[in-house]
Amino acid sequence: MGYSAALAGAALIPQTAIFLAISPLSGALVSSVDPRWLMISGILIVAVSLVWLSGVHAGASYTVAILPVALLWGASVSARP
Repeated sequence: MGYSAALAGAALIPQTAIFLAISPLSGALVSSVDPRWLMISGILIVAVSLVWLSGVHAGASYTVAILPVALLWGASVSARP
């Protein structure tokens, strides 16, 4: 998309913010759901996120192409034990 290295890193800050916000809840989630299912679903959602991200083309809008992927990726990683 033509981002500089710093801008590309800054584009994924929402992923870290979601991870930090949701990860404290994963302990409660692990106690109520089998951790294997959380690991499997988390990895599959990360894979979907990466496939989605691989389809981004130059000139695409950040809010349409990158932000939803970053939020989805952050949520899926934080839910894994």
